[in-house]
This record gives sequence, C-alpha cells and structure tokens, in this order.
Amino acid sequence: MQHPKTAVTVGDSLPLQVGVNSQLGVGKWVLVKYHYQTGNREVYYVGQIKSHAECGEGSKQWDVHYLKRSHRSESGFVDSLPSDQQTDDVDDEDIVINLPDPVVRRGIFTFNYDFASYKVE
Repeated sequence: MQHPKTAVTVGDSLPLQVGVNSQLGVGKWVLVKYHYQTGNREVYYVGQIKSHAECGEGSKQWDVHYLKRSHRSESGFVDSLPSDQQTDDVDDEDIVINLPDPVVRRGIFTFNYDFASYKVE
C-alpha cells in the first residue's frame, strides 16, 4: 500500500514528494535518484540521511548511507554494500521520497511503501 503524497518545498529546491514525514533531516529514510548518462537511465537507491551540509544559495547536501535490495523480499533491503558504495553526498533535488521508518527483522529492512514505479537497486 502506497502512502498518500503531498508536495513540500525543501530549502530552495524543487518540490519534493513525501510519504509519511514532511521534512528531511538526519536519521530520515529516503529514496535517492541517480541519472546515468550511459544508457540514459535513472536508478533509485534507499538510504538513511547521516548528516547534512549547507551549500550556497540556501540548498543543502545530504550524506546518505545506502542499503542494497534484498533478494528475499520486494520491499526488503540489507546493509551489505561494499564500503566504497555505502555512502554518498546528494543534493536536495536528488531526493525523491521521504520514506517511513522501516521494520528491521533479522537484518532485513522492510519499508511499508510500494516501490513498483521505481527501478530500485
């Protein structure tokens, strides 16, 4: 079941589609979009915001720790990426959705969100 979405402006960024929570912050779970020029494709990753830094003109950059999609569940993720792929700094406009907190059971993070419309890895 997908949560209702509303548009919220975060800083001076483009409108952000949010699920349960309406503000970004440290500790929040998010869906982040990456655009790859080779193949001209967009891929999405689930992660948790660990810190933020102010950039020029009121925008923020977020340090996000990523999870890897679990093969056991469509809405499940595990914390098993190689160390060089675990974190990245992302801009406001790359954060697509503010996710609800996951349920964690036996190392699998399960989100009450329908990811069907996104190519999540």
